[in-house]
Amino acid sequence: SFAENFITFIIFCNTILLILSTFDFVQDDKGVLKIVEHVDTVFLIIFTFESALQLIYFDIRIFKNRWLTFDLILVILSWIFSTFTVLRCLRILKIASKFEALQRLITALLDVIPNITAIFSLLLLVFYIFAVMFTTLFKDLDLQIDYFSRLDKTLFSLFQFMTMDWQEAARDCAQYVSWAPLLFVIFEIVSGFIVFNLIVAVLCEALGLLEKDTSEDEALQQLESDRIDAMNSLMERVEKIKTHQLRIQKTLADISKTSSSNNNGSIRGSGTPQSQDSNDYFRRKTADNDSHDDFSSDKNGYEFETGFDRSEIPTET
Repeated sequence: SFAENFITFIIFCNTILLILSTFDFVQDDKGVLKIVEHVDTVFLIIFTFESALQLIYFDIRIFKNRWLTFDLILVILSWIFSTFTVLRCLRILKIASKFEALQRLITALLDVIPNITAIFSLLLLVFYIFAVMFTTLFKDLDLQIDYFSRLDKTLFSLFQFMTMDWQEAARDCAQYVSWAPLLFVIFEIVSGFIVFNLIVAVLCEALGLLEKDTSEDEALQQLESDRIDAMNSLMERVEKIKTHQLRIQKTLADISKTSSSNNNGSIRGSGTPQSQDSNDYFRRKTADNDSHDDFSSDKNGYEFETGFDRSEIPTET
């Protein structure tokens, strides 16, 4: 939508502004620096307005969406720590909520945190075992750099060795202990090739599951769309049938009214044979009745059925 594209454009503009603010021509010129700060405040107001609209629209349900919640927290922290220029760079993280690919990647990383935590626990255990071994074996060696004099220095050195920067230390230890490089190689195999490959495997598995879930969601959405289309088509047919029924009922009602009007006209018409026959009927009915009550009852009954008016009965009857 236009709003999403506009906010994305503002995020990129804010990023460019943060990059420009690190140059000397901005830092040394107070006028330019003040303009940059004002523009940055305008960007923050736009982000705040966006979060306010989202909060008004979603209400408390905004906290069910992790990305909208993240944007809201980021805006609040930007106002609280507005004096800390370094924290302004965190606003670039809002771009993650605008791109689905980044959302899926971050979601995958968050989902595998329990597994990664177990792997890091194993890595810390490996670090501790090798730190004790290296400190015990090599702390008394006269090395060019102090790698193993204390346990904390050994742990830091092992972290350096895990980044594949271990050859110089291994050669330095090999001058005093001939088999020292073998211990370095074992540590590199355990820490680098096993533990980190486990982390990569867990991340790949998470991404694979995420892609599978995405495919299933797309399939479900397609099925839901097809179901909605089928229901809409069925409702259209039902509406057509109802419209056809209403037309038929209206036509029948018009036919009934026309027939009723014709019957009433033939009964009420003056000087017509039907009117004369009606008068003859009442004359014969009066002659046959023994009492006035019977006549009234019969006359009323005829009046109800045909709509014949009492005033039209001849006075002699």
